[in-house]
Amino acid sequence: MNTTVEILAPKNENSYTVMSIHKKIGDYVKEGEILCTLEHDTNILSIETEVSGILTRWHTQTQKTVHSGECLCTIEKTLKISTQNTFSEHLVLDEKVHVLSDKTSIADVYLQELRNLNVQQDRARFRNNVERLGMLLAYRVSEHLEYTDEYIDTPLSATQAKFLREQPVLASVLRAGLPLHQGFLNIFEQADNAYIAAYRRTTYNHEFEIRLEYVATPELENRTLIVLDPMLATGSTLVAALNALKTYGNPKSLHIVSIIASHYGVQYIRHNLPHAHIWTVAIDPELNIQSYIIPGLGDAGDLALGKKI
Repeated sequence: MNTTVEILAPKNENSYTVMSIHKKIGDYVKEGEILCTLEHDTNILSIETEVSGILTRWHTQTQKTVHSGECLCTIEKTLKISTQNTFSEHLVLDEKVHVLSDKTSIADVYLQELRNLNVQQDRARFRNNVERLGMLLAYRVSEHLEYTDEYIDTPLSATQAKFLREQPVLASVLRAGLPLHQGFLNIFEQADNAYIAAYRRTTYNHEFEIRLEYVATPELENRTLIVLDPMLATGSTLVAALNALKTYGNPKSLHIVSIIASHYGVQYIRHNLPHAHIWTVAIDPELNIQSYIIPGLGDAGDLALGKKI
């Protein structure tokens, strides 16, 4: 299926001068937004996008002449995934959805490096930034865990101190979740760990199924479970993984952690796992036809660990 759309100059045998360009390459544009303005015989014409997606290329520039039907730019069309569940077009956040980028911080710098095509090819730097964001997210999650008060001895006196009531279980979806998992282990050094091998298998008509091949986990009954997956796209992989973990016990609390989540993925998790807390650095608006988050950052596993066959 062709997902690239060409935006053309009007087909009326006229020539136009490009007066201004309103969007840059890489921008996410919504259907109906103005891309550029053209002039013909003092008449100004605004060119709007016919689809939502990512502007991937300009074929012209300001003050250049374009002819009738000439391609002005190309847009990689995005698709909202449809399922049996219909979700609101507008994402409503509640007290169980936590987004780091709601407040400007160093997390935004690490995130832009993960997204940046000119930076993300450095695998060590990519892994390091995922790990750093994992540590920041772990700190935020720690604010919602349970603690006890106990006395300890300092060199000068006894004092009351905080202790985790219990260690959480950190569960990663392999293999993309490994750097994020390490960031959480840097904070929760004594945590128990679980690993799930899950992947999406895409069919010829762009639908996909979730396959689980491996689960290694401690007992989960009445535990605090923190599930780590850097990209929360459709949410289907996480829900399938958690269904597989049910045979090992029912956690008393559930936290789902990602670096980037999609609008759809957040709603899917809220619908299927209403008791879960969702933690992410940013929420992006769309999924493309392959169910990749747009604008996203690409394939987190490949960028961190190399391409797979």
